[in-house]
Amino acid sequence: MKIATCSIVVVEIISIIWNFRMHKSSSGWIGIGIAALGVLIFIIAMVTMGDSWRAGIPAKDKTQLVTTGIYRISRNPAFLAFDLLYLGVLIAFFNYLHLIFVLYAVVMLHLQILQEETYLTHTFGEKYTEYQKRTGRYFIFDRKYSRKKAIIIIISVVLCVALAVGGLAIYAGHQMSQLPNLTFKDALEYTTQNNSDAVITVGIIKDGQTSYKVYGKNGEELPDQMHTYEIGSLTKTFTAALINKAVTESKISLDSTIDNYLSLPDGNTYPTIKELLTHTSGYKGYYFESTMIFNFLVGKNDFYGITKEMVLNKAGKLNMDEDSYSFNYSNFGYAVLGLVLEAVYDTDYPSLVNDFAQNELDLKNTKISQRDGIWTIIGTGNLMTHICLQEPSPPIYPICFHMQKCNLKIIRIFPSAMRALQ
Repeated sequence: MKIATCSIVVVEIISIIWNFRMHKSSSGWIGIGIAALGVLIFIIAMVTMGDSWRAGIPAKDKTQLVTTGIYRISRNPAFLAFDLLYLGVLIAFFNYLHLIFVLYAVVMLHLQILQEETYLTHTFGEKYTEYQKRTGRYFIFDRKYSRKKAIIIIISVVLCVALAVGGLAIYAGHQMSQLPNLTFKDALEYTTQNNSDAVITVGIIKDGQTSYKVYGKNGEELPDQMHTYEIGSLTKTFTAALINKAVTESKISLDSTIDNYLSLPDGNTYPTIKELLTHTSGYKGYYFESTMIFNFLVGKNDFYGITKEMVLNKAGKLNMDEDSYSFNYSNFGYAVLGLVLEAVYDTDYPSLVNDFAQNELDLKNTKISQRDGIWTIIGTGNLMTHICLQEPSPPIYPICFHMQKCNLKIIRIFPSAMRALQ
């Protein structure tokens, strides 16, 4: 029991301080509200218990059986309070590691309740068994109700929950059906509604000319200035373009397997460059290396802390011996492509991308970053790095570019890359 309560507190503190949560949304406030309700119930339970309050099962002290106040509607309001507190913090800072420890703590609390019920029955006898008949273990439930009334109450609660869930599903479906009919202005206002932190830059290409506009709260137009954003997975576009470049320079063949370029064990069947590019290599998005398991549980980037050696070692253990594989989006596959590029150009991936973007594409503000340890797949970098827009001289962010220069350039790269894949 002590291990459960201590461990869940540690996990909750870590989740809060390091902001380990997989989804950031308004549901966080719902979680905080549930946690606050738990704290309130706990305080009421302590006050109502008064001098009879004890932590755990008393070895010698004999206390009074308290059945008044909040104990009229729950035999274990303090434990109920803990459950609500754990649930609330979990909703606000959801990650799978947190979920595992919450489930563990809730189960251990329930086992503690069962032990205490045995003690109370032995200590107070019929007085406690009568109390059990009147009041539920966790929630309001007076056993003086007839079986018919109890069934009616349960059915009513189930119907209310079903109606609520059904109503939300209908509402969500209706909202989704409206998306195709939304104008740009409608979508913009909906996205930025009452959000004072909203900043959206919209790039415009017209008659071969590029421009942009910036919008804020409720779709209000802001002064035209560059802002910093992170846009996921565009690094793969540069990776594919660099592979295309290597193909045109006869450094890589799309039909060659990766063991032609990387030092991998003999005896395995490895995917081709084309299969990696088109996500048909059979590789998963990520693999359950210990580091990836931890990243998954706390909601971090899957590749945080993964080194080049780890990717190479995993690729050497995978035997892709089927004739063909269906499409499966694989970040791991593109990490392997990054290693292939390093091998054929004998240059680290960040330098390759930076030189390609800035010198060959004339995207002077586009660069790979090594921020916050995310760039770790290639030793000092991460193929999962994002793309962002930035001011002319800002601090370095993951793969950054000026929207005005980037849009047409990317459009020009892609067709040639696609032709190489056909």
